[in-house]
Parts: sequence; C-alpha cells; structure tokens
Amino acid sequence: MITPEQRRAHRVFHDHLRKERGPASAQTCVDCGGPAKEWSWNGGSLEDYGSKTFVDDFDQYEPRCQPCHRRKDGTGFTHSPETREKMRVAKLGTHQSPEHRANISAALKGKTYSEERKKNMSEGRKRAQERREQDDY
Repeated sequence: MITPEQRRAHRVFHDHLRKERGPASAQTCVDCGGPAKEWSWNGGSLEDYGSKTFVDDFDQYEPRCQPCHRRKDGTGFTHSPETREKMRVAKLGTHQSPEHRANISAALKGKTYSEERKKNMSEGRKRAQERREQDDY
C-alpha cells in the first residue's frame, strides 16, 4: 500500500521531471512513435533503488503514449470492457471544434509514420466510418 507521503513524493518527483525534461506530451512515444502522454519508468534494475515506490532518477524515465505505458506496466486498461464500449459509442458522432483540429494538425505537422502505422491508421479510420454509417441508419 502506498502511503500519502509516498504519493506526495512521487507527485513532487514528476513535477521536477517535467521541469527538467519538459512535458511528456512534447515528446514521441519510445515504443510506437506516436504522440507521448506520460513519463514511464523504463524498468531498470530495482536492486539499485531498494524498496522505493518509484525510481527518483530522471534518466530512468521515457515518454510513452498511454496505451504503450499500460502495456509496458502490464496494467492493461483502466476501464472494464463494458465501460470502454459505452465510451466508444458515446464518442461516435462527436465532432471536434475547428480550433481543436487545428491544434492537432499543428502538433502532427512534419511527423512521419512507418508504412505499417499508416496502414493501421487508415484501417482504423475506415472502421470508424463504417460504424458511424451503421449508427446513422
């Protein structure tokens, strides 16, 4: 069980990590190359760090997107399959504001993807379009 003091120390460490290395969101995910969201411990040897609840060494953290971070930690998803499905359905048909889309475009400008990643993104867009069309009828 993590104590409140350990939780505070962890939060303070991450604040310092962001000040030292910048926000993870300004980086690319070290695993998939997509936009990162969180700083993730790279899994170095815990023997070097004793029984700490986190490793307080900036070099031991890498930027990762949330799915890759969960996959690396082995925690999987934070929501049940039923909740994820409800969230997916609720998101269908929602449209982003022009400002939001412009911010996304600016962040991705000049970004390159592997051919496999491009293919997966294209297939995902096609599946989403098919779901939207099915829900319209």
